[in-house]
Amino acid sequence: MSRDASRGALGAGRLTALAIVVAALACSNITEGSGGVVAIELRTPNPAIIEVGDTFALQARALNRQGDSVAAPIFWRTPDTAGITIVDSAAGTVTAKLDTGTARVQARNGTLLSDLVPYALGPHSDTLVVPGPDTTLVPTGVDTAGPLIAQLRTLAVPAGVAGGTLIYEIVSPAFPTGTIPTVTIGNGLLRVLALTDTSGAPITPVILRAVPGQPKPATVIVEVRWTRPSGTPVPGSPHDFVINFTP
Repeated sequence: MSRDASRGALGAGRLTALAIVVAALACSNITEGSGGVVAIELRTPNPAIIEVGDTFALQARALNRQGDSVAAPIFWRTPDTAGITIVDSAAGTVTAKLDTGTARVQARNGTLLSDLVPYALGPHSDTLVVPGPDTTLVPTGVDTAGPLIAQLRTLAVPAGVAGGTLIYEIVSPAFPTGTIPTVTIGNGLLRVLALTDTSGAPITPVILRAVPGQPKPATVIVEVRWTRPSGTPVPGSPHDFVINFTP
């Protein structure tokens, strides 16, 4: 059951960013770059993947001695030109040439250089599919449903995309903060990040469970979604699993 693809913008490309400070800020002998820059902070997504054929924007900011962000130009380079191409050095846009391996990128402000930061190169994720039924009727007396199988696939070869992160989330019923959920997925959660295997499906099966001692809801909707690292939703994402509990 497909839904408005705009919600897919909350996918893997916008997961928690990891900030890496690549130059010390307190040392008095640091050579400053332009505009008083003494450090470049890189922000890498988790996971740090560049898909072949997709244009991805690298992110960094320049810092002064006080650790504050300053408006200063940052340019990008790579020593691994066989794996990726810097589309626009000033904008930090890159695209992958290969669908396996790793490639490193480096930021620069004047003579100040960041560390070389590795990115994984992956196949282009073309579609999110649900190979089986997406509506389930749970018999009386049964407290679980699943596994809820979705697959991230590429059209380049008849295979799944390994190393992606599918997001599964209970979107109905809603459980406001402070309330006890009546159903959960994963290890007692309302939202899980499922790493994919070579079939493009979650390595660890995603199971819906009724919480013991709580009344089962009549219907539960679990959304699965994936967004490319560039932030573009994949066709077929998001998709709903509808689980109906027999009264």
